[in-house]
Amino acid sequence: MKFYFSVGMLPPEQYLPLAKAAEEAGFFGAAVPESIFYPRETASEYPYHEGREFLEDKPFQQPLIAIAAMAAVTARLHFSTFVLKMSAHHPLHIAKQVFSIDAFAPGRVTLGVGISPWYEDLLYCGVPWEGRGERLDESIEVVNGLQSGAYFAYEGRHFRFRDLKMCPVPKKRIDIIVGGHAKPALRRAARLGDGWVSANVSVEQLRGFLHELRELRRELGTEGRPFRVQTMLSDVPVFSPEGYRAVHEELGVGEFIVSPWGVYDMQDMTLGTRLDLLRRFGEEVIAKQQAAR
Repeated sequence: MKFYFSVGMLPPEQYLPLAKAAEEAGFFGAAVPESIFYPRETASEYPYHEGREFLEDKPFQQPLIAIAAMAAVTARLHFSTFVLKMSAHHPLHIAKQVFSIDAFAPGRVTLGVGISPWYEDLLYCGVPWEGRGERLDESIEVVNGLQSGAYFAYEGRHFRFRDLKMCPVPKKRIDIIVGGHAKPALRRAARLGDGWVSANVSVEQLRGFLHELRELRRELGTEGRPFRVQTMLSDVPVFSPEGYRAVHEELGVGEFIVSPWGVYDMQDMTLGTRLDLLRRFGEEVIAKQQAAR
């Protein structure tokens, strides 16, 4: 099993010491969310939590910049965007940034992508809300097409360009995993993704999503392709190695995102407290899992 710690809503000065401590504690990686801005008013509802007020005045760093900084002070820690709001970005820019990170931290980045739930994210970034799903599909295809390093052209509804190539490109292909709980997101993951990533869900919800993904992959003919699942669980106690083991044995999930200090309405904590919680997780969960192999 692999464990990622979430850096969502943490003060920026805590990122680097937490990354170094997580690596020492045996964490596989860090999961880095994206929040572009907080609008005073919104036409949208946050789908993963009642209300959105908990997000106001919480610090979010641009995830690829944060990953580059944390990669520079670690040697083994992996990083996954959780998730990048890809529909609000141009895929050529994202590809260049991700490939550049990989050049300095080879094989340590996973690109988790999704559609922002906020209408204003797209509106104020100059992107139409309509067609956002198709735009994400094309973005995934563009980034994947550029990974070979060969000339690549694309002709889609949202993105069109003639032959071009990027240099350098990853020596080992970067996985693109798709986030979202809605049926179109699950279908997108099954059709285009190297995996799927969930937000905070119960084991029962996860069981249902995985069943639907299996059916979709069978329908789409992608069931023979390697497929990763990352999940954050709402009803497994964070320091319970037995809980993660049970989910792994029943459902085959091997990548867990955890927040030892809370997920949404977390209290302010000192760096020292968070470092202690990371070390505790390493001792009480990661070390026990490794010993049980």
